[in-house]
Amino acid sequence: MEQDRKTRLTKRRLQRKAARTQEKQAPGDLETVRAFVNTVARGKQADELATPALVGTWLEDHGLLATGATLDETEQQRALDLRRGLRSLILTHTGGEANPNALEGLAAAAADGRFALRFEGGVPVGFGPSSRNFDDALGALAAIVVNARLEGHWSRLKICPERACGQVFFDTARSRGVWCSPQCGDRHRAATHRRRRR
Repeated sequence: MEQDRKTRLTKRRLQRKAARTQEKQAPGDLETVRAFVNTVARGKQADELATPALVGTWLEDHGLLATGATLDETEQQRALDLRRGLRSLILTHTGGEANPNALEGLAAAAADGRFALRFEGGVPVGFGPSSRNFDDALGALAAIVVNARLEGHWSRLKICPERACGQVFFDTARSRGVWCSPQCGDRHRAATHRRRRR
């Protein structure tokens, strides 16, 4: 009986966690951009783009790069520049200021990329790389951002200001929230309260 109760509680906790994760995801192709900017090292998570091979694997896993493509350090740096620039832009959604150097890097990283419309049943459903090479992979990510801005979704991508988190999340709150979760808001308020008391 007790074991059944514990199993039910564990299932409920996992369902709530899955629902919270789902809530933070962005609609459509914008989720790929959200995942890309969340590859940065934060907390206990290592940088997912720490080597050229890891960049290639990430882009390949997300359908942006041909299987087995080999990248070099210059291409890795361009991917990092794109990520840094996108994070800098997202920071402005909560009142921060974009870093001009990061924005220059973003523009340069995506400059050579071409993208194509993706169709399903004769209906355009999003963007993808024109071909599955590295330049076009970065171009497709940039095109997704432009499209999300036109659709009104872009400004809802935010970076959680809790220092231990820093996760990019999609804000679904009507009141335009700041934190990715109530827990991060509580941690931040508690830390602020402790600093004031000192």
